Amino acid sequence: GAHSERSGPQDAGRSCTGPSSKRRDSDPLHPRQGGMDAAQPLMRPRAAAATGRCCCNPAIAALKRARRRRWAGSCRRWVYRVLSDRSQLWAAVATRWTVTTLIIASTLSFVVASVPAVSEQTQNALDVFDSVIVAFFTLEFVLRLWSAPESATLTRYRTLRPMSPEERRAVQAAVLAGDEDTPLRLAEKRVVRHRRSDCWARVMWLGRFGAMVDLAAVAPSYIELAVAASGTSLQLPTLTFLRTLRLLRILKTERYVFAWDAVAAAVCASRDVIVSGVIVCAILLLVTAALLWFTVTGGGAVDVPPGLEALDSVPNAMYATVLLLTGQGVPDGPLPASARIVVAVTALLSIPVFSVPASMLAWSFEGIAERLREKRLKARQRRWRALLQGGIVASSSSSSSGGSGGARRPARGA
Repeated sequence: GAHSERSGPQDAGRSCTGPSSKRRDSDPLHPRQGGMDAAQPLMRPRAAAATGRCCCNPAIAALKRARRRRWAGSCRRWVYRVLSDRSQLWAAVATRWTVTTLIIASTLSFVVASVPAVSEQTQNALDVFDSVIVAFFTLEFVLRLWSAPESATLTRYRTLRPMSPEERRAVQAAVLAGDEDTPLRLAEKRVVRHRRSDCWARVMWLGRFGAMVDLAAVAPSYIELAVAASGTSLQLPTLTFLRTLRLLRILKTERYVFAWDAVAAAVCASRDVIVSGVIVCAILLLVTAALLWFTVTGGGAVDVPPGLEALDSVPNAMYATVLLLTGQGVPDGPLPASARIVVAVTALLSIPVFSVPASMLAWSFEGIAERLREKRLKARQRRWRALLQGGIVASSSSSSSGGSGGARRPARGA
């Protein structure tokens, strides 16, 4: 009894300050913290099943739901990183190479299946292979749609709330005083961050070009399968040509992104000259087609000579004009003298019309290549500078440690 009386206060103090008490104090779901009913026993599912009672504690159920949501969020985030075109995870790199290989394989199978001499057995094998590829792309499309809310550009956006009268007066006073920091600081305070729902983020993802290409790559197969399974006699035009849209998916890989960025930058740098060239080409096309039609048919008053039926109207003459402007040839048949003059003048004018935009694009590509060369040179210089600094630091640290060791040895030997 005395021992129990002596150990009672110590046990009480130990229980109040032990790890279990800290865990109980930090756990909001502990019965003594009010998170659950203290009168209700906290039982595990197996213990509840053994005793014949159901574990239906709402706090435990809420905790399990939170754990499931947390696990699902981490899993969805990992899937988004794996399917991202810029990720450097080994799984992401393997997925990109797999998708690229399947795109090339599906294109080759489509080309081989179009040959009439292919046997029926080979055709069946190609159909099975195409079904496997469609199933893989369908799985990828579903996973991309499921992980779309992890994209910050789809789920997060910012707006500016209206200025209050006090903020408006402060901005006006800052502008009059020549203060540029105050309006910027007030504008930053007005920024309101929002978050879209997961469903709305998925809808926005479906509106992207990549999502439409992914859907167009698998939709024809399912449409043909649904029509064949319905048993109707509806004759639809073949939709297998849409499967070639899978080639567009290869442009999304990282190795082709820079090429398209370079093309876009070159076109943007020469957009004024390109727009001017397009307008001049359109005017020259229409004028030349009208002149050819008028010189050959006399404005519709004369019958078209044999061999010049392609010039019986202005729309039909536009095709011959395009061939003439691009140097592919002249209209067939005996041309009148006036039509020959029009053809000669058009051939001479087509040279500067196409050469000037082409030279501007070449100049833009040369500037982009020069900037890229300078960027790579600077990156290489930074890398070598960092390596040299690291070598100097390592050598100095090793020499200092060696010098200190050499200073200690005589003292130790003495």
